[in-house]
Amino acid sequence: MVTGKANTDDLKSNKLFDVSNVTAVVTGGGTGIGLMITQALVANGAKVYITSRREETLKKTEELHDHENGKIIPIVADVR
Repeated sequence: MVTGKANTDDLKSNKLFDVSNVTAVVTGGGTGIGLMITQALVANGAKVYITSRREETLKKTEELHDHENGKIIPIVADVR
């Protein structure tokens, strides 16, 4: 019988915020709010493509914030 209630184990933080099977693209992912979004996704297991016009910013972000749970892939791009 379906009760509409969630299984308690499904509400644990490691499952609730698991994005290990997610691939994301974050424009401006090397600085500011884009960087914070990138960090949160990678820390929770996502593969994140980050874009910026500045290659050095992308490389530094990858070096500093790549995580064993997820992956950062930098792409130099101008999305204007």
